[in-house]
Amino acid sequence: MSELVYHWVNPVSVGEIPLDAQTVDIYRDRWWIMNEKGEIAFYQGRTMPRHGAKYTMPQCNPNKVISDTILKNFGEGYSVGFVPVVYIPHHCSDYQ
Repeated sequence: MSELVYHWVNPVSVGEIPLDAQTVDIYRDRWWIMNEKGEIAFYQGRTMPRHGAKYTMPQCNPNKVISDTILKNFGEGYSVGFVPVVYIPHHCSDYQ
């Protein structure tokens, strides 16, 4: 996993709608890949996406079995945890 790049976010910091965002992506009732600090994972690939977007590929699923399967690609110190709601700022320029 060391060659892959992940962005880790404290779920408390994304638990409220950001006031400065024009639009948001909402992830409700999802099972997330978490590190030992309890932060949730966003996959970045081998390099950062265009425009430096941090939240392009959330590592979560509403089905715990699928998240448990994804977890097998991670080493020790990672787990699957339930997060009721996550609000991620959505910038259309990230997808142009």
